[in-house]
Amino acid sequence: AMPLQASMEEDEAATPRPRQSAAQTARTCTLIFNSVLFLAMCTSACAKPKDFERLIFVANEEIDTQQETSIPGIEKLSAAQRRSTTVSQWYVQVQPEANARDIEKRVGVKLGHYIPNNAYVLASDKATAAKFSSDPAVVWVGNRPATHKVSPALLAQRKQQMDGFNSTAKRRKGSGLV
Repeated sequence: AMPLQASMEEDEAATPRPRQSAAQTARTCTLIFNSVLFLAMCTSACAKPKDFERLIFVANEEIDTQQETSIPGIEKLSAAQRRSTTVSQWYVQVQPEANARDIEKRVGVKLGHYIPNNAYVLASDKATAAKFSSDPAVVWVGNRPATHKVSPALLAQRKQQMDGFNSTAKRRKGSGLV
């Protein structure tokens, strides 16, 4: 039985294998490249996962407070910035276990409404926002964008009004009535 098995193996080894076509080789290389690329993307995504507690969800957006720069603490503001009375709106994100009321007592200012995750709106001057930034229980303070201050429904309504105004103005201009 051994000689028969040995001769079969010799026959298989002696039989030439069919060569891959150029298209098959290209598909194989593409498959290998895509697999390596996928693994690299997974590795980089897994290396620095987003910290869910550091995300603020507002206006159909996600603000990653680990990626965004916080305003400096009060000790780093210039004298002119400390004296400014211009009121802006800010997001103040606190540590998950922090008590917002305790922070308000330390800073001496009330925070506005809550926003997921662990964030509040603050209407104040920059110096007051910087005081919050200096508090050890606060993880991030950032400017609230103007697009977050107006309801999306109002923005859509305003766009419709402007579109209607622009089309009326074009018709008048074309008719020579303007």
